Formats: sequence, structure tokens, C-alpha cells
Amino acid sequence: LVALPKTPEWTTSSPAALAEFEAGTDAQYKVYFNEAFEHFQRAYELDPDFVIAKWRYAGFLVEQDREEADRLFEELATVDISGLNPREKFFIERWRANRDGRPDDAAKIMAESLEKHPNDPFILNAQAGTAWFGGRLEEAERLYLRLLEISPNWVTAYNALGYISMMQGRFSESEEYFKSYRFIAPDQANP
Repeated sequence: LVALPKTPEWTTSSPAALAEFEAGTDAQYKVYFNEAFEHFQRAYELDPDFVIAKWRYAGFLVEQDREEADRLFEELATVDISGLNPREKFFIERWRANRDGRPDDAAKIMAESLEKHPNDPFILNAQAGTAWFGGRLEEAERLYLRLLEISPNWVTAYNALGYISMMQGRFSESEEYFKSYRFIAPDQANP
């Protein structure tokens, strides 16, 4: 048997920046936003060419320093993404489409990425979030349940499923989702 090289999760040459980025991602998806911001900032500082770290950092920076965030977003609008992996390309291309007022292109990018990478939890989470915020609860529920099959510790899925179940009067089910959320992220007030 020959083991083929695995596509890297994120594109950076700095192990320290990668560690910070992964810690930021973990904090972000547990809804620990202050911690996520600090990790993304360090990841960007450790590797200013780490495109996805710059994008995440700029997104958090908007609340604190809009001018600097806009500067970073301007860089991201024209950065060469040919060396990024498919997941990173998805995020940047979709962001660019939304930024440029092309929602149909953003939706097409989402659909094509999900079709090509149906088991990528980050892309699946993005699609589920789009359905959730768009009020398409049945679709969101289906996608979040699929996400939990792939990545069982995805807190935002438990959170959304808790609310979806509650809105549909399935209170004991809702309580179970929030208990799972609390187990994974015990310091969160939401569950």
C-alpha cells in the first residue's frame, strides 16, 4: 500500500502560526470569541502571509479597529489564492463574492464546494449556518446533524440544533443538545 500525502488543513509554513490558528478556530467554534481573536491575531503576526489567518483576524478586528480591518480586507481582495487548499479557496472566493455584491456567485461557490467536499466540516458548517440564518430550519437541521456525524464536537451545531428543536416544541431534545454544548464548552453562558 502506498500512502498518498494528505492535503494540509491550512496553508502556512509556520508551525507556531498554525498552532495559534487552530487554537483560534477551536475557540471560535466554541463561541469563545475573545480567545479566538487573540489566537488569530498571533497567527497573523507569526505569518503575515497566512491568508486564512489574516481573513479570520480581519473579521474579528472590525469591531476594534475598522481602518486596519479594511486595510487587511483590501489585501485579501487581491491576494493570490492559487497556492491555497480547496477549503481556504472556498472561504476566500465566497467572501469575495459576497463582498462584491454577488450573492448568486457566493451561493454557487458554496454549492460546488459542498458537492466536491461533502465531508469537509468547515464547508458543511458554512452551508448549515447560511441555511440557519436564512430561516431554512429543516435544511439547517439536516446539515447540522450531518456535521455532527463528521465532527461530533462542533459546538455551533449543538447550539443551532438546540434552538431549532426548541422552536419546533421538541424541548427534551433541545435540552439534550444544550447539555452536549455545555459539556464541550462548559464556560459558555448560552447553553
